[in-house]
This record gives sequence, C-alpha cells and structure tokens, in this order.
Amino acid sequence: MKTAGQILVTLSDELLENLRAQARELNVPLRWLVAGLVCDTFDPVEPPNRQDAQCSARHVA
Repeated sequence: MKTAGQILVTLSDELLENLRAQARELNVPLRWLVAGLVCDTFDPVEPPNRQDAQCSARHVA
C-alpha cells in the first residue's frame, strides 16, 4: 500500500493520557496506537449502485 497522505486526529485529554500510558507500557510510539485506533474506526462501505457515483463512501463506526 502506497500513501503519502496525512490526517489530523483530535483526542480528548483523557484518551490521550490513556494512550500515552499504554504506549510507555508497551514501549511503542504513541503514533502507532493512534494509527491503530484510526484504522479500527473506519469501515469501508460499498458505493451506491449509481452510474454517477465517483468514489466510495466511508462509515465511521
């Protein structure tokens, strides 16, 4: 998979502190945990059966 894109993620203070603690405990970068959270949140949805549909939609779980 080739990508050069970036996203901006906004986390609550409580979630950020929990993720920081977990990152320290697991000895992994915080960004890995945030990336995993983002990947687990998006669920691809098939586009509608229309000829003019230009891109597939995404559903946030």
